[in-house]
Amino acid sequence: MIKALDFHGRTIEYELIRKRVKNLNLRIRPDGSVHVSAPYFTPQWYIDRFVLSNGEKILAALERRRKKAPLPENSIYLSGQLCPIVTLTGAKDEASFRVGQLVLTLRNVHDTESREKTLKKFIRELAIARIGESIERIYPVFAAMGIKMPEVKYRAMKSRWGSCRYEKGSLSFNTALAHVPEACVDYVVMHEFCHFVHPNHSPDFHALMTRLMPDWKERKKALEKYSTLL
Repeated sequence: MIKALDFHGRTIEYELIRKRVKNLNLRIRPDGSVHVSAPYFTPQWYIDRFVLSNGEKILAALERRRKKAPLPENSIYLSGQLCPIVTLTGAKDEASFRVGQLVLTLRNVHDTESREKTLKKFIRELAIARIGESIERIYPVFAAMGIKMPEVKYRAMKSRWGSCRYEKGSLSFNTALAHVPEACVDYVVMHEFCHFVHPNHSPDFHALMTRLMPDWKERKKALEKYSTLL
């Protein structure tokens, strides 16, 4: 269901999906479309009020996306560096990083399904390696606080770079972190580990972030450049 709301003279359109969830959730997809998921019996007026309460954030996010230049054709960000994608014919489907470029070797260069599968596999493996290195740098600080090493999961996520389930002792990280600079990866890892100390975004949480990573705000701002990759 597509809904349209007036927000101070501007129109905000959003797609509403009712499903078995506990809370209202709002996200903006890379194409700029706004999506809201809501519990089945939530009144429509309550959902509209929720969207309007986030009106400024929605319009600001859409404006940031509008201003971002589209990614050049046949290119990809790897570790914050824009790299051309070179496609070659080979004996098996594989991807590798060579001299500032991503080389895709495919048995059939016209097979788009194999191309996407090979690329996703490479991105996932790169993300796991880079996040693992970041955890090795950051976890010792939390180990000293008595925090046990959590279970770490990796998956593609549409609206966040990472998440912490402190009650289950687990962290999840977005494989899209393969695209961003090391400083941004460290920011996400630090952010999620800090939730084991403060499972919220309270002043105490931000104070801990500032103590452990004084420039976290700058890193967060740098990460926003890559928001369209989600």
